[in-house]
Amino acid sequence: MGISRKIGVSFSVLIFLMLLIGMTSYCSFFYINRAQDDIRLSTTIGQQVLSMDRGTEKARRLLDDFFIHYQTIGLQKAHEQYAQPSVREIARVIATGNKLKENISNPLFSGSSSISQVDISVYLSSAKRFADISIEFVQLVTRRSSPERGVDSRLAASFKELQKVFQGIHPLQHQWLTMDLFYKSYLLHRQRPLMQSALNTIGEMETLVLQEDALSPETKKRVSGLFENCRVLAAELLSLDRKLSGISNDFVLQEQTVMPISEKLIRATGQEVVLAQERIEDVYRVSRLVILSISFVGILAMLFVVSLLNSSITKKIRKISALAVDFDKGNWGKRVEVEGGDELGELAMIVNTTASNLEHLLENMEKKVEVRTAALAESESRFRNLVSELPTIAVQGYDSKRRVVYWNKASENLYGYTAEEAEGRALEELIIPESMKKATITAIHEWFANGVEVPAGELTLHARDGSDVRVYSNYVMTSTGQGERTMYSIDQDLSDLRLAQAMERINASFYRQLFDHSSNGVAVYEAVDDGEDFIFTDMNRAGLMMDMVRREDVVGKKVTEVFPGVEEFGLLRLMRQVWKTGKPAQHPVSFYQDNKLQGWRENKIYKLPSGEVVAVYDDMTSEKQLEEEKNIVEAQLLRAQKMEAIGLMAGGVAHDLNNILTGITGYPELLLMQLPDDSGLRRPIEAIKKSGERAAAVVADLLTVARGVASTRVSTCVNTLVREYLDSPEYQKLADRYPFVRLSMLLAGELPNISCSPIHIKKCLMNLVTNGTEAIEKKGQITVSTTVVLPDTQLALEKGLEEIEYVMLSVTDTGTGIPPENIDHIFEPFYTKKVMGLSGTGLGLAVVWNTVEDHDGKIIVESSDKGTCFQLYFPVNNDDEPYISDTVEEVAPQSGNGESILIVDDEEILRDVAAQMLTGLGYKVASVSSGEEAIEYVRNTPVDLLLLDMLMEPGISGLQTYDAILLLNPRQKAVVVSGFSESVDVKKTLKLGASSFVKKPYSLDQLAKAVLGAFNG
Repeated sequence: MGISRKIGVSFSVLIFLMLLIGMTSYCSFFYINRAQDDIRLSTTIGQQVLSMDRGTEKARRLLDDFFIHYQTIGLQKAHEQYAQPSVREIARVIATGNKLKENISNPLFSGSSSISQVDISVYLSSAKRFADISIEFVQLVTRRSSPERGVDSRLAASFKELQKVFQGIHPLQHQWLTMDLFYKSYLLHRQRPLMQSALNTIGEMETLVLQEDALSPETKKRVSGLFENCRVLAAELLSLDRKLSGISNDFVLQEQTVMPISEKLIRATGQEVVLAQERIEDVYRVSRLVILSISFVGILAMLFVVSLLNSSITKKIRKISALAVDFDKGNWGKRVEVEGGDELGELAMIVNTTASNLEHLLENMEKKVEVRTAALAESESRFRNLVSELPTIAVQGYDSKRRVVYWNKASENLYGYTAEEAEGRALEELIIPESMKKATITAIHEWFANGVEVPAGELTLHARDGSDVRVYSNYVMTSTGQGERTMYSIDQDLSDLRLAQAMERINASFYRQLFDHSSNGVAVYEAVDDGEDFIFTDMNRAGLMMDMVRREDVVGKKVTEVFPGVEEFGLLRLMRQVWKTGKPAQHPVSFYQDNKLQGWRENKIYKLPSGEVVAVYDDMTSEKQLEEEKNIVEAQLLRAQKMEAIGLMAGGVAHDLNNILTGITGYPELLLMQLPDDSGLRRPIEAIKKSGERAAAVVADLLTVARGVASTRVSTCVNTLVREYLDSPEYQKLADRYPFVRLSMLLAGELPNISCSPIHIKKCLMNLVTNGTEAIEKKGQITVSTTVVLPDTQLALEKGLEEIEYVMLSVTDTGTGIPPENIDHIFEPFYTKKVMGLSGTGLGLAVVWNTVEDHDGKIIVESSDKGTCFQLYFPVNNDDEPYISDTVEEVAPQSGNGESILIVDDEEILRDVAAQMLTGLGYKVASVSSGEEAIEYVRNTPVDLLLLDMLMEPGISGLQTYDAILLLNPRQKAVVVSGFSESVDVKKTLKLGASSFVKKPYSLDQLAKAVLGAFNG
């Protein structure tokens, strides 16, 4: 049997065994891959479910943020920041859901059998459902709250139109305030009964509009249209809010429905993964058992093959291997013995034949090498001859020790050395300047030793006569036929650059003009002290003007000398950074200040290729001042709007409280008139009366906060008001309480008058002096001063004043000062850091602020830990009636002589109090509850005097009542009473003939004086 056949049989057995192992492995891998595919599919499904849940949750949060923030940042910005990202997120969820649907329907995934198809369908459609209701949600919010076309905006505009129409018409204005309160409460709470109350109020107002004679038919028609528009918009708003509420419920319901299905899917995928892993473990166990069995049989077969090969093949192969070793040593004449006619015998014959052929080939190769070496030498000779004749390109060759091995004629012309003088000498001895020798030796050594090429570039070398030679050098490395390497330097003379230099000077002139005429400041610096400081090398005209310096004062000097604040400013640190890194940087707008210069600057720092640092900067002082002025004006406007809103509320509250307080102060006074002096009830009743009077003082402050109360103006000298306050019982009581505080006056000698309400100015002074006194913990001083101020443009801009003449009243204390966090809130009503009921109500500074604003003035506050100064500016005006001091002696009230008085008031308690007071004074009294009843009463029973309330509900006002009664009796006397301070309607009534105005709550003395004055007038 031949070797091939023996080996063939042996290897057939081995191949069969390997096929068995392969089949076993294939089946194992097939089942394992199938299980792994199942794991991957289950894992993918679980990840997709989690991705859909997270995406839906994120989209829901974005929608919540949209609904929360659109009212503060605006609808458009809320769309961009929240609604649009929510839509994109749910789009990704829908895309994930489509992939999930494909994976769940894959036959490999058997976990879906544990979940009903209805649940799977619900879950897969949840993203589409969420997208639909999300879009509808955003559309409804936009439809409701769009700035111009939204239902909220249109309804608010209609309410505003109604407010303009009803301005000054008290019954309608009061009803409008009620309707507006219901509407705003609805906007706050979104409760349907509140909107229904607002609509019911509109119905009541329609009746009042039809009865209102002050409105023209055209106005009534327009008001009717506005009412109808309000109803339509209110119904639409209710519908939108109901839909939004329904969508919110849909979100919750969908989340409650989808979450259990999501959990089922995740559990199913987890179970699938566990089952697949168990199948893989089973396959591994079976495969290991089968492969081990087959491997054992294979080992036995391998032992048989090895025994066969050793006896018939290995010995012959060793002989052939020994022959190969001899060939490796160059003994090509040896041959191997041919034994037998099998394959190894044939191999021995081939080896012998190959050895003979190689021996012959080597002999021919030696001859070819000799021929090619001669040709290479001839080629090198031709190269040297060609390069040597180049007219303008100097070529030199150097060996590894930098000795010249080649020097062409152009090199002779350029450097002045002949080839005989140069060859054999070192490069650094010929043309390399002293400053370059070390770097040149290192660079050439690195190329020869480590292959680091020398880069091309411009150089300034030395000629034989010592002159400089500017060249552009390139370098190449070649190998000779003997393996020696040569470095060639190829130099080109750059003397032709003179023209280029001339052009560079022209360009420099052009750029100099740009530099000098730039509107930005530009400064050029050179680093000194290893980059720690910089000296000016140039500065353009704009920079010199901005920094108010001359060029000769800065060039050549360090930046820290010229601008000593540059390091604190932060610019020097940035210049060092740019100089080290070469990367441009920007210094933001910042305030620079030293003993000569101050202002806002913005800098951009660059590094030039030459190493110089350039700063390009702008003066931002004007822009910053404008920005600060804008912020001040915006803050003042915001404060004015806040105070106006609070004042509107305070006015309505004060009116109602005054009506209530009339009974609280009136009845005790009536009871005290009837009690004996030794009665035990006098003290508690007097306490009730004083409490009511204190409450009335607080309400008076509320009316001041309501603004417009200081409408009665007279021409007054502020100095007079200061002296009157210091002589008042209020100040004397304060001085007795704080004896350690000294008050001094610095009053201007000749002070022009101002147009003012004296009582309110004195109240401002009283509040400020009281606050200053209470702020002083131990000994201290209060200074009240007056002066005339004519602001210049700068002061007017800083203080928000006009360039007109002002009288300034200032109150300065040496107290602890106002903390910075409180100073922006001190003028807000009820904002106080004092103990309520002991030091004040929180209305004192609100009264001051509203009074000053009411007088077209300004108030400035300056405070530190050393004290506080309030400066009140009042415009000078001498056109009003002169002021007569109200410090007159009290006159005891006189009794009546049975004159008839008709009390007209819609409050029963107020009618009763007034009736008892007037009856006690000796008058004959009757009372009615409305203006209509008063007209009818006077028509049938004439009266001597009307005690007339201004605001009565429902029905006509006091002004309308008196106007109608004058038609019946043109000489009808009247006294006006009201819970408001003197209003427009009160003034009109007084002009019609009413003798005086009494503000609720009034005392017996006040009422008696007013009635007596009416009869004696």
